[in-house]
This record gives sequence, structure tokens and C-alpha cells, in this order.
Amino acid sequence: MGSISDYKIDSWYEIKIDSQVLQSLAEANQPKDVSYQFAVPVPVNLNPGNAGRIFQSNNEIVWVLGIRSKEAKSLNLILEPFKIPAGAYVYIYDSSKNNVRGAFTDYNNSPSDILPTMPVAGEELILEYHVPVGIKWENTLGISQVSHDFLGIVGSDGKKDNRYKLSQACNIDINCPDGDSYVSEKRSVCRMIVRGVELCTGVLLNNTNQQNRPLLLTAQHCIVDQNDADKTIFVFGYESPWCNGPDGRISHSLS
Repeated sequence: MGSISDYKIDSWYEIKIDSQVLQSLAEANQPKDVSYQFAVPVPVNLNPGNAGRIFQSNNEIVWVLGIRSKEAKSLNLILEPFKIPAGAYVYIYDSSKNNVRGAFTDYNNSPSDILPTMPVAGEELILEYHVPVGIKWENTLGISQVSHDFLGIVGSDGKKDNRYKLSQACNIDINCPDGDSYVSEKRSVCRMIVRGVELCTGVLLNNTNQQNRPLLLTAQHCIVDQNDADKTIFVFGYESPWCNGPDGRISHSLS
């Protein structure tokens, strides 16, 4: 597996969202019986043929694309299509390379040809797609959505978010004494990022035949259909390592 390149971004694809819309969403008192919206989705159709730059070096073709959305707390992508060939790989990271997602490979291909990605902190995001020379790569990777985070659900240091200490007194960390009876059960809880714009939680369940299939229970308003499921990320280890914080990291995710 190769590494991130040193190519410089000299032109950014700009996402434009009305700042008043973002402010009103951030200040809204969202109801409790729906998924919690943290981002605005922006449909796009970006691919190596119409955006970014293509380089060739070290027996690789490299597509590099920089995306910027002013005042975003984080950005995330829905990669569609995502059906990359063996030997190819994708990195997504912020401009300072503090938050790095990937490498994504053909191992991450799925029947849906969709891959939602974890948010990257900040208002700038860079994608790199590396393909060995001689391998067909046309129509194997594109971006169908960029999501602008107006709340801040990812900390710049790779931790859960920037909202520590905003919870209520009834929200007790699992690693406080009150959680001592749930040491095994806590491992089943996950945070869900649905369609790149909403937050929910879910819990893994076994069935009565003890088959250990990865069945997940969540609210119906979180995932309505298969398209929602294909565009959802499940983050495990969703807990503070300590009693009364601060929050832990969010490195264990599945699409």
C-alpha cells in the first residue's frame, strides 16, 4: 500500500451554502423523535473526468481533488460509484493531514457500489485516488455528495466531537460506577452517521440461535430503506474511556 502524495492543491472545488441557513440550522431546537441533523447535504457529480487534477508518477495514475466549504466544522463524502480495482487505493484527509481516512481499497467494495466516509475536521478536504498504470480505472470512483457539518461532530484531534460538556446531568459516562453492570453490553453500542447528515445510535443484537450475525437494532426514523443503510457509517467504541470525560477517539468504523 502506498502513502499520501505531496501534490499541492492549486484550485479548490468550492461548496457554497447560505450562511444564514447554516446559522438557523445550528440554532434550531431539534425534536427528539427524529434523527439529529448535523450537516447540510450538497449533491455533486465529481469524478476524474470533470474535477481536480490527474498526475502520473512512480507507475501510478493519481487523481487529486481538493474540496472547500467555508465555515464547515467538518466535511464528509458519499463515494458513488465506489468499485475500485485491486491494487488501487483512496485516501481522504484535511489540508494539514491531521485527520486521515483510508487507505480504502477493493476490500471496501460492496454490492451497492457506494462508500460513505467518516468526516474530516475543518472546511477543507482532499481526496487522492491511486491506480497502478495499465489498470482500467474509468468509472470506478466518483463523489455524489459533500456534506457540510454546521455543528462540529468531529474533533480536530481525532476525538468524537467538539461538544464535550454540553450534555445533561442524566447523561452519565459508561465508565462511571453506574456503568459497572454493563461492561459487556457497552461493546454493542454504536454511533450512526446516516447519509452523511444525521446522527443516530444503534445496538448489535444476537438472535436466539446464537449465530453471531451482525444484526443491528435502531429506530425506524434512522434507517428507512436499503439506500439509507448503504449510506450509513457505524462507529463502535462509542464511549469516553474515563468517568466524566473527556471524550475518546472514533477510529473503529464500518460502512
